[in-house]
Amino acid sequence: MRQAYSYVRLSSKKQILGYGEDRQCEAIEAAALANGWELSDKTFSDLGVSGWKGANIETGALSQFLRCVEDGYVAKGSVLIVENVDRLSRAGVNRAVSLLMQLLDSGISIYTATDNKLYEPDSPNPLMDLMAWALSAQRAFEESERKSQMILKAKAKAREAARSSGKIITRRCPSWLCVNQDKTAFELLPERVETVQKIFDLYVNGYGTPRIGRLLTEEGRQPLTGRAWYPRSISRILQYRAVLGEYQPTLNGKPEGEPVKNYYPAIITEDQFNEAQAVLKEGGAGKGRRGGEMRNYFAGLLRCSCGEGMHIVSSQVKGKRYYQLRCLQYRISCYGGTWNFNKLSSHVLFALRRLPILEVMGSKDNGNLKELNDRVRDLTHLLEDTKNQLDNTINAIATLGLNDMLQTKFRELTAAATDIEGQLSSAKTALETSQGQLAIQKQDSEMLTGRFLELIDNTKDLDGRIKLNQVLRRYLSKIEMEADRDAEYRFVRIFRKDGELLVTATCDHKLNSALFESVDGTETMELNNS
Repeated sequence: MRQAYSYVRLSSKKQILGYGEDRQCEAIEAAALANGWELSDKTFSDLGVSGWKGANIETGALSQFLRCVEDGYVAKGSVLIVENVDRLSRAGVNRAVSLLMQLLDSGISIYTATDNKLYEPDSPNPLMDLMAWALSAQRAFEESERKSQMILKAKAKAREAARSSGKIITRRCPSWLCVNQDKTAFELLPERVETVQKIFDLYVNGYGTPRIGRLLTEEGRQPLTGRAWYPRSISRILQYRAVLGEYQPTLNGKPEGEPVKNYYPAIITEDQFNEAQAVLKEGGAGKGRRGGEMRNYFAGLLRCSCGEGMHIVSSQVKGKRYYQLRCLQYRISCYGGTWNFNKLSSHVLFALRRLPILEVMGSKDNGNLKELNDRVRDLTHLLEDTKNQLDNTINAIATLGLNDMLQTKFRELTAAATDIEGQLSSAKTALETSQGQLAIQKQDSEMLTGRFLELIDNTKDLDGRIKLNQVLRRYLSKIEMEADRDAEYRFVRIFRKDGELLVTATCDHKLNSALFESVDGTETMELNNS
């Protein structure tokens, strides 16, 4: 008895939920029974796979059948039963005919159940078979092309409606929103909105994405997507402009045209969003390994003069907790001794407090906001003018027909519009980043220029320590500590982000007093740190 195999393909969710699969299977079983073929238990099904782009041939179940034929698991003389030609391919005549010839050359016959047509390797009328196959393939391709154009036009119309009137075009929306029953407005989901706002607040205040994820998990907040809070998903939220109320239409998975502003309800301010982008551009917040209490708010900055990092250790004497700093090579290759953390902190924070704020921040270039604003405006006008010229060229082609001059003009304007869109996107990003950096610097200057006691108060709770660490790491590259157990003095050197030495503190061995030397002169301070 001749062996037969079934192939079923459904391209849409509607077909899968409907009667399509049962219909195809029943037709295949009836064809095998009518022709006396033994239908294999091994079936090949592509559910939710399009045949228009050839995905079923390249990666789907049909590609598995072709490999089975090639490897000899499907014997020559076998029959592949399908409902009709378009189940195998809608990718056009050339692709469909190539598939037919590939199977026939491998000794496999194809039976289409709709028209009871058997395509055999040794057919007496191969030309007629080829023509019938090609005509069926062409009809399938034209139908798919027509449906595709209808869908594209409908989507384009919906996008224009969203831009012109703010009309809701789909129920798909950010996970902190939902669409009301009559599809006239978005409704906020308060708990999820609060979660997103908390993510932004924590991030701009120094929490890294891993720590944010752990905190949200501890608070019992459900992830917006997926099973858990992952750093990557939190980063995506921080960069998702829908929090500002923007909707970015897409075409084939890529942004199409300008975003639609005020389409969604905004849940984050422009300043908050720009601050987060500035932190992201600088490498992110909260990098480096930290303990649960984040006791060392100089984490990532402290360096021993031998070149190794410093770490904090604690001990308890008569019920009192003491914190010390040691080189990572302490008593291995480095014998610089330990440092009292609280006393060192007093000296470092005092030194920063007395320095001019602009000296600490350095000459960080945030870009000229006026120039960036002017560039965004000029590029926007240039893009509008180029698109108008492109529309006029298309109208001329429709009226006069396509000639070499109009074709060249069309290509030039299309390339120019694409290039200007890229420049405009870059300029907008630079403007937003610059605005965010200025907002951050304003907050940092307020923090750094506060009174000395206020800086110390910032270290008394976890949030304050994390924020202070973020600010210090934004403007400092390292704090170098030099100590010799046999020497009378210890030295602390604070370096700005660009590597320039800001201030040197010469301390007595017990860190009770220090002499500060900076570009502004020399100043002596006595601290009661004993």
